[in-house]
Amino acid sequence: MDDRDDYRFLKLNDAVLCINQKVSLIGVILEVGCRKENQDSDSFYSLKIIDESYNEAGIPVNFSTDTMEKLPRIASIGDIILLSNVMMKTDDGQAYALFYKKFSSFALYERKDGEDILPYQVSVRFHPREFDKKLIAGLRKWFHSFQLKEDFLNFTLLKEIKEGQSSNLVCKILHVCEVAKSEWMAFVWDGTDTWPVCIHSKLEDEMEHELPLQLEPFPLSKDILCSFPAVGSILRLIIDKDIEKHILHLLNTFKWVKMLNVHCKVNAGLWCGVLTHFTRLSYLPDEDCLILERQRSFGKRMSMTYPRLPYWCFPWTSGVTALEVKALKSFAEQGMRSLSSLAKFGAAQGAPYNGQWEMTCKRAQKSFPDRATYSLMALNARRQVTAKYRCMVRVVAAFPYRAEDLRCNRGSYGLRLTLEDPTARIQAFVYAEDGEKLFDGYPPIDIVQRKLNKLLGVVVTDDGMVDNNAPRNPPWVQCCLMSYYIDKNDKWGSRNYRIFMTKIVD
Repeated sequence: MDDRDDYRFLKLNDAVLCINQKVSLIGVILEVGCRKENQDSDSFYSLKIIDESYNEAGIPVNFSTDTMEKLPRIASIGDIILLSNVMMKTDDGQAYALFYKKFSSFALYERKDGEDILPYQVSVRFHPREFDKKLIAGLRKWFHSFQLKEDFLNFTLLKEIKEGQSSNLVCKILHVCEVAKSEWMAFVWDGTDTWPVCIHSKLEDEMEHELPLQLEPFPLSKDILCSFPAVGSILRLIIDKDIEKHILHLLNTFKWVKMLNVHCKVNAGLWCGVLTHFTRLSYLPDEDCLILERQRSFGKRMSMTYPRLPYWCFPWTSGVTALEVKALKSFAEQGMRSLSSLAKFGAAQGAPYNGQWEMTCKRAQKSFPDRATYSLMALNARRQVTAKYRCMVRVVAAFPYRAEDLRCNRGSYGLRLTLEDPTARIQAFVYAEDGEKLFDGYPPIDIVQRKLNKLLGVVVTDDGMVDNNAPRNPPWVQCCLMSYYIDKNDKWGSRNYRIFMTKIVD
């Protein structure tokens, strides 16, 4: 593209030297922000462009118009924008282009190759030239083989996000939907597990205010759940109402996207992100190094003997529960777990090695020879209504939670537990003989309470007193789950889970 008409259009590396001058530019859109209005009803928008001369940092372009309709509406990241009479400015040493509504103009073109070079949006002052087509065709050809160099340290995996902080993420968009009227949510994934957080809700509130199973008001359909990966956390992204109509068309399902400045927080013990005016989006080609690295890491995880083992219970669960021998044998045909592969998995996730690590692995291998484990997402998405599963979970809530209330008038146990792993939350019931197994018969009330507190991660002070107001950090435990239905005319709608053949070890 050396034969570009430099009198009309500048390369970006030349434009950054023309501070306080009007220039005309053409570039590939690398990132987009969100539209917003100020108190004077002026509308603002920002994006970042690159070309072959300036393809690492890129140049921000800030727009100001008197209505939202006059702002660029980017159809897809990677599209091409032609800008005329924009003013080059600088802010804290960073050059940027400023679009003035009085004399600047723009035109947007699709990124795809081909002879069709017609803009899909133009501003009122834009005047096309025949030579523009040559510039656009050349930029399309260059971008087709372009590989953006990314700094891996600038991007965070879902397993690394921190509460109250903004992160730069690279994730695959799995689903986007309106979860309530004018409330939109995106579901994203990168193959890693979010950190298990402490539960701040009080156990006595569970009767009136159940710990939610998901952040959306209603669970997703089974067809949607079946399309989700069974391994790795799925982060809910809440879209600010002020920006939803300007960003929804950019959230393309099954595409990998780079998201800058995603605010991460915890709600009811569940991770979520918030897309705001400060969020920037950029789609990545399938061969991008950031995508390939996440795919490689996930492939390595799935090749391990225990791919569904949560990162955070490595090398094994806490030992608070044990499974009945019959339950272990019922899963045995699905294979033996390998100590060496477990060690490789731990090393791959950066798990520390200490003197007791190998002993713990060997003890786990001896006690739990089968390798059939399921994530809770796998249970939700399973096509079979009734089945038996072995899961690694945390028990985050119980109803009732007081030992004296666990038995009905006939003396049988009856309670509901809320279980979670990195992929989902579910409720599971404990009835009659399953309760006898869980609590090892009918011990005194204080022993039952101690076992239940242990399962729920209730804090016990050094002097042996229970602190029900302290945040709880339930241990990772293993359990056997059975799915069943209570209405043969609505098997899926009436499907429940029960815990069986599982014992709390005192």
